Amino acid sequence: MRQWIPNLVTASRGAAGPVVAWLVLRGHDEAAFALFIAAILTDLVDGAIARALQAESRAGQWLDPLSDKLLTGCTWAVLWWVGWAPGWLAGLML
Repeated sequence: MRQWIPNLVTASRGAAGPVVAWLVLRGHDEAAFALFIAAILTDLVDGAIARALQAESRAGQWLDPLSDKLLTGCTWAVLWWVGWAPGWLAGLML
């Protein structure tokens, strides 16, 4: 079971992306920001947890960048949608 802990942490980062977007669209900006920061911080710890538990995996190697892109992609898209980021910047970041 412990070999899945880092992957669960990583997957939670990706799952936070749509939730951040939903929160922004509902006007819960502070909650969206707090969730985004918490999710970004998981990027600092998932690899450390994997190394500490000797639970590095191939799944983790593809899940990590996928989760990063899901979180940031949803965030940039919603920032453009609500007018907080110009289209050229959101497009460039996506």
